[in-house]
Amino acid sequence: MKEYHGSLFLSQNWLEALKSKDREPVFFSFKNPDKIGMIAGLVRPVGKSEEKQLFFFSGIAIREKNYDLLKECKKKLLAYAKKNGYSRVIMKSYDYNNYSPASIKEFIPFDRAEFVLDLTIDEQKLIKGFNPDLRRRVRKAKRSGVNVKHSYSPGLLEVLFQLLESTQNMRVSKGYDKYNLIPMPFMNAASIKNLLEKRNAVFFYAEFNGQIIGMQFMVMTAGRAYGLLMGISPEGYKLAAPSALFYDTTIFFKNNGYTSYNMGAVPLGEKNKGIRKFKLSLGTQIIHSAEETTGFLMKPLTRLNKYIQLKRILMNIYLPWKIKKILIKTIDSFFIKGRDEY
Repeated sequence: MKEYHGSLFLSQNWLEALKSKDREPVFFSFKNPDKIGMIAGLVRPVGKSEEKQLFFFSGIAIREKNYDLLKECKKKLLAYAKKNGYSRVIMKSYDYNNYSPASIKEFIPFDRAEFVLDLTIDEQKLIKGFNPDLRRRVRKAKRSGVNVKHSYSPGLLEVLFQLLESTQNMRVSKGYDKYNLIPMPFMNAASIKNLLEKRNAVFFYAEFNGQIIGMQFMVMTAGRAYGLLMGISPEGYKLAAPSALFYDTTIFFKNNGYTSYNMGAVPLGEKNKGIRKFKLSLGTQIIHSAEETTGFLMKPLTRLNKYIQLKRILMNIYLPWKIKKILIKTIDSFFIKGRDEY
């Protein structure tokens, strides 16, 4: 991963944790003639059909940041998929830093950005990069008696779900739509337990008067850390628990030799500008990347590509979200029938 600048979501540990009877890890190497790149993901069904697709949580890891080579690797991956009867190729871009604006016509890109903290810099410089207002909130939390601890115990999973639901309720009360408590594809309680048991994930939690008022679930591999889930109670927000959690996890990973701390992406739109501002206050850099997804590659499913295209057009035009949601749900239910799940 270090040599090829790979995402931690390409690691065998991550993929094995999400393995199931209908999801099998798969690993690819690209050679020219020596190995120049790698990618790993899952072979899984297309919806509830017998068709199969290649699903990757991140794009191709490549030794040299050479966009022409990256493009050739994508072409070879696509050719492999067609030759071996895979109906689709889906490449997400979690923890991916090989952004390339040059694509190939079968792949439709969707731009996104994540907030990443460089942990290789000097600790004092790292701390100075925190916004003064954030440092003030951290001091407030500590003076109030908030303590941050970490644990690998699956027994804390129920507390995490309670806090995730608490955060969702708070956001819904402010006008946001409901969302999946675990937005990462194919992740569930069993995979979280698996990662914790193998020490590829950890809970950080903020405690006040013996009660857990905030918790973050982190995934780690090969010196890279990624904040996947965070839940905060109403009292936790009042006591600045999110600031204390982010601050202490940053120092923990810095002191334990990690090179990067990815705080995840923030959806676009004015409603989310507060979250973006908060993550930037931690001294993060915005790292741009792009998901790349094909339509259906094999007949007879290719006839559904026009409906996938229609969904994408709807997502990019201005319409009230409630109307968009009804139209997209109609297309999914009557035409695509769950085959465009990811």
